[in-house]
Amino acid sequence: MKSNESIQQSIKRSIEGSVPDVLPAILRQIQAQEEVSIMEQPIYPHKKRLFLPKVLLPVAAALLIFLGAWFGWMHWATDFVVAFDVNPSLALSVNRQEKVMKIETRNEEAVTVLADMDLNGVKLDVAVIALIGSMVRNGYLSEIKNSILVTVEDRDSVKGQRLQERLSDEIAALLDGFSLHGSVLSQTMTRDREREQSAKKYGISEGKASLIRELIARDPRIQFADVAHLSINDLNLLLSTRAEAIPGLDVKGQASSKAYIGQEKARSIALSHAGVSESDITKIEIEFDYEKGRMVYEVEFHAKGMEFDYDIDASDGSILKFESKARNKPHEGGSNAADYIGVSRAESIALAHAGLQKSMMTKLETELEREKGRMIYDIEFVYDGYEYEYAIDAVTGDIISVEKKKVRSSDTTPPVTTTTTPQKQEGYIGAENAEAIALKDAGLSREAVNRLDTELEHEYGRMIYEVQFIHGGFEYEYDIDAMSGKIVKVEKEAKKTGGSSNTTFLPSGQRIGQGRAEEIALTHAGFLRGDVRKLETEFKAHKGYYEVEFKVGGWEYEYKIDSVTGKILEWEKERD
Repeated sequence: MKSNESIQQSIKRSIEGSVPDVLPAILRQIQAQEEVSIMEQPIYPHKKRLFLPKVLLPVAAALLIFLGAWFGWMHWATDFVVAFDVNPSLALSVNRQEKVMKIETRNEEAVTVLADMDLNGVKLDVAVIALIGSMVRNGYLSEIKNSILVTVEDRDSVKGQRLQERLSDEIAALLDGFSLHGSVLSQTMTRDREREQSAKKYGISEGKASLIRELIARDPRIQFADVAHLSINDLNLLLSTRAEAIPGLDVKGQASSKAYIGQEKARSIALSHAGVSESDITKIEIEFDYEKGRMVYEVEFHAKGMEFDYDIDASDGSILKFESKARNKPHEGGSNAADYIGVSRAESIALAHAGLQKSMMTKLETELEREKGRMIYDIEFVYDGYEYEYAIDAVTGDIISVEKKKVRSSDTTPPVTTTTTPQKQEGYIGAENAEAIALKDAGLSREAVNRLDTELEHEYGRMIYEVQFIHGGFEYEYDIDAMSGKIVKVEKEAKKTGGSSNTTFLPSGQRIGQGRAEEIALTHAGFLRGDVRKLETEFKAHKGYYEVEFKVGGWEYEYKIDSVTGKILEWEKERD
């Protein structure tokens, strides 16, 4: 590019000799242009292009990050979780736009419900309609089982409560549309570590774990492990019999009991068996309950001066257990043995009431005892898988109480060495190992014992092997943890023999005394007085023995010591 000076020389040569002489004017124009060019040079446009991006780039980057985070928060981040439990159990993670981000199926039934539906990105309300429809179509929600639990997990409890109410109303309307009279339970939860642990331990949802904890709080007899597998409908039925409302749990509709015989049928069965009519009843209570792995109706009533207590199987109406006892004041007389009706007469009264004959019995035991100020015959026998126990007034022959309950078939067999060996399941130690543990603890060999019997049962919220055997006039019973092999409980008692026995009451000078009884019990257990943290001893005058109880090392011991001879009549050891 030419300089300004050379440009001036070139122009001068090209116009030299021209007339008129205009050179001075042209030069002045060039000079003016140079001044303008010089003045404009500092703000040349490329300077602006270098300055502006340095300021705007960080701002633009921050804005992009913010917009990206906001978009992700709105579209991809989980805002709350909605869980549905029937027996199918599944949970939906939902974003702030109420679109489903993820579905977690928690059991095989939930996999069946979801099938091949892809609900990711679908609005929550649409997903709810699809899932409820699938549950109805697959028979998980029906007139027989009509209950569903809705659980909302949201950090914002107020928002969660509103959502809970909305979903509860929507699902109730959906079930009505399917012509189902449904029952919708709904709750809002925040995080709880203990509840999380219970849910993980039993393989259930946290919502269901929360429901079970509330049930146990209202009935401590119920064990978590026993009811963890129940459907929401059965849990709803159990809750409905405990009248107290649960704070935070909203319940719409009633749980269906169509899978069971119903309270009226259970009532009719109990009254018919007891031989009383509706007009005889002065008081009656019926409760739906869960016992020993089955749903039952507990029917209790007063009639004709007697108190009756029945357990009726809720599914088939069979009588699982019944008891009856007199409600009037106990008879106080008859202290003279000559006034007693005798063992044979007492047994005849009991067998006649049961509709049985003595020749039909494989086990019949009778003892004369003092109970509640009067002498009674305590009669026990087994027939057709049931154990009967009668209390007969020793003077009048009146039946004071009756109890009938199902027993294991092994209880009816003759006293020979037999072993019922349950199939060894994965993770269990097996019946033979359980027997070996029990025999080793008792200091006996397999050949030395009689009537060895082992069964796998569910007790204390876990599976246990119950090992029973007889040796040296004593009956042993061990409960062995089926998984770990630990001894959960031990009982040893003198074997009963048939016939009557009169209790002899001796003056205190002929008894061994409380201190000696405690010493015998502690020595047998292998402890000193200073080892135990609690020791209680009571003299049972009507039984003629000392009852010694103490706790040590996480175990509770109970001994019955003969008050005269010091012989250990019975002892028991179980987890404290």
